[in-house]
Amino acid sequence: MLDFAGKRWWYILVSGILFAIASLALILWRLQPGIEFTSGSSFTLEFTEQTVSQNDLRTRMKELGHDEARIQGASGASCSQCYVIRTRELENAPNLGDAAGPVPAGEIDQIEAGLRESFGTLNRKDFSTVSGTVSSEIARNATLAVLAACVAILIYISIVFRQVPNPWRYGTAAIVAVMHDAVLVLGLFAILGEFYGTGVDTALILSLIH
Repeated sequence: MLDFAGKRWWYILVSGILFAIASLALILWRLQPGIEFTSGSSFTLEFTEQTVSQNDLRTRMKELGHDEARIQGASGASCSQCYVIRTRELENAPNLGDAAGPVPAGEIDQIEAGLRESFGTLNRKDFSTVSGTVSSEIARNATLAVLAACVAILIYISIVFRQVPNPWRYGTAAIVAVMHDAVLVLGLFAILGEFYGTGVDTALILSLIH
């Protein structure tokens, strides 16, 4: 059997080092929030005619007037050369307008046209836009959900250990443990966001709550 209790200080040391690294990453780089929290547009493009690097794509997006664009590689078995691109909220995108008349070209169409000029044929896999009002609502609800989960943990463990002196201490310890794990995950995403453009979305918030 492993002597976990006897080696607890080693585990605490390793945990402390990881916690310090994650905290430092959050301080230095912070998180890259997804469009659910900041508003904006997100779309996935597949380039099929020539090899396109992430730096080349970022440079071309700047030339098209989108310095704010965040680009993340999304290649896989079903998509050999795909990138997820996040920008400010694009107008008239895609295909918005009066169905009875001509449909005005949206900004996404202009972006795709500019990228085709430089990189050839491409396919748009998906497109989504979140307005500022909706993103504010989502951010507020996510914050409330995290706070509610912490309070629920404190109450639940206090009830379970109600026969033990000072049961609230166990609830507090559980919340500290959860926050410790959450900081490690968020620190990892801060590192991924800095070097790979990975953003934080509602799916991550839900996984942290659970």
